[in-house]
Amino acid sequence: DVSSSEINFDEKLDEDTVVGNGDKIVWNEKVVHLEGKAYLKYQDIALEADDVWADFDTNLLQAKGNVHLRVGNEDTYADELIYNLETKKGSVKGGVMYSEPWYYQGREIFKVEEKESLVNSGLISTCPLKYPHYWFEAKKIVVHIDKELIAKDVVFKVGGVPLLYLPVYRRDLRKHKRARIIVKIGTDSYQGHYLSIILPVARRKRLSAALLFDKTQRRGTGTGGESKY
Repeated sequence: DVSSSEINFDEKLDEDTVVGNGDKIVWNEKVVHLEGKAYLKYQDIALEADDVWADFDTNLLQAKGNVHLRVGNEDTYADELIYNLETKKGSVKGGVMYSEPWYYQGREIFKVEEKESLVNSGLISTCPLKYPHYWFEAKKIVVHIDKELIAKDVVFKVGGVPLLYLPVYRRDLRKHKRARIIVKIGTDSYQGHYLSIILPVARRKRLSAALLFDKTQRRGTGTGGESKY
């Protein structure tokens, strides 16, 4: 089925229905090639790119140029993408992925399972800007969709300045347990110019805990933590 690209990205199609469009279309029973403002929709998978190629005999999907892939609740933006429609595994180059509320990016991102992504030498942030104000750099990032995020060998940076090192950082991605980084910037007569960062590490019914970092013009630098039970 070839149709307009004005299809709801969140709409899930019937199992055997494929919808696509592009400036140039090559379409037969098993192979689809779309060029120029290409759009392809299959089940809960929606893909936009400059060039899309799909082989439904091998279940392989490839895309290049301004790639935007949505699978379920996860969005991927990349330069290049290879994706298996059956196993829900694949890889992207020059990519950024979003799984609320986190953005994570790297030169290569691997979809190792349907609900698990791996980023080598990447960064993560809750800041939605193309060049975020603050971020975590990590040697390895594992994202379990709708469950948790784990980063290893982590450096927290604000404005490109390294402020905090953590061997491991874990964040619960379940909606009722999400907590954002709190960054405060200002000035007062006691501290002068100051930067204060609160990094929640636990937020449960009876226990809450956070790591703290403060840098002030007059009082210097301070680090620590707090917990409440």
